[in-house]
Amino acid sequence: AQELAAGARTSARRRELADTVDSFARRGRLLTVSFDAELQAGRVLAALAERERYDLGRMPANFLNDVRIAAACREHGAVLVTRNV
Repeated sequence: AQELAAGARTSARRRELADTVDSFARRGRLLTVSFDAELQAGRVLAALAERERYDLGRMPANFLNDVRIAAACREHGAVLVTRNV
């Protein structure tokens, strides 16, 4: 939700986002990132830093957010579909 809200820079986009979120909420199709998912995301990031020598301080915020989202999806048994390029 954070990335979507940040990208909704006009009133028309904000209304569109609100309508979309409301539509998913009415159907019970929204997930939140739990504390356990946050811990799992942290473990994944630590493993990447250790094994692949990633400097987490230089990782883009959207990558860090994507790891959090993936951990939440995994926890709920949901399939993650993205258009990130």
